[in-house]
Amino acid sequence: ALLKKNKKALLILSGGQGPGEDITEGEAMARYALSRRVPPEKILVEKQSRNTRQNLEYSRELMERTHPRVAVVTTSYHVFRALLIARRMHLPCKGFGAKTKWYYTLNALIREYVGYVSLSYRLHIFVLVILSGLLLLANILPRYLH
Repeated sequence: ALLKKNKKALLILSGGQGPGEDITEGEAMARYALSRRVPPEKILVEKQSRNTRQNLEYSRELMERTHPRVAVVTTSYHVFRALLIARRMHLPCKGFGAKTKWYYTLNALIREYVGYVSLSYRLHIFVLVILSGLLLLANILPRYLH
């Protein structure tokens, strides 16, 4: 739908090949796009990436313009983290979530939560240290005020 609205746009289909997979994720998406009648000249395939950060890095290398308008399309539960990673890479973009089968939801949300915490663990540690310090002060200070 985004491609139909943006006639000059290209699809960069990004993803490497994991264990037990016959083809790369990029190639699988390209085959799907072709089956949906997307013209081959609109498709670029990136096949080396192993994670979201690499998806964005390697896809950026395929972009023709210095400051392209970028839309990241991923599963609905993954959009937030993908945009966080893009922001850290100084890659301004918009995110769009694709529908996800309901039976993937619990596993996907747990995976995304762990991924988010690993991205922001320094912030979480900082907040925990500050809260622990405040709690400690709240327990010690009343003893000295009497």
